[in-house]
Amino acid sequence: MSEDLEKTLRAALRPLDPGDAFADAVMARVRAERPVPVGLRWWRWAPAWRWASVLAAMSCVALLLVQSLEAHHARQGLEARQALMQALRVTGQSLDLADRAVNEGGGARQGSDPGV
Repeated sequence: MSEDLEKTLRAALRPLDPGDAFADAVMARVRAERPVPVGLRWWRWAPAWRWASVLAAMSCVALLLVQSLEAHHARQGLEARQALMQALRVTGQSLDLADRAVNEGGGARQGSDPGV
């Protein structure tokens, strides 16, 4: 009986060629279960999560752009204010100079001409 058992075991454990169909089936399964690269794993989430993440990223970019534009407008406003203050100073100096010229020149003429 041990010889029969040994022959049966040898027959069951001898190497066999599985054939081309088996290799094709294994390769098809490997191609179907190919892992997604690490950088793209997040893209396999549910579509709602994908859209939510894209929307959140776009909102952050929009907020940064708005903040940048507001800062730019504030800088422009301050520069315009400084330019206006400088122009008002120059205008004030010019008006003071003209006022002095009119008052000093006019007062000297009136004093030298006794009412002819």
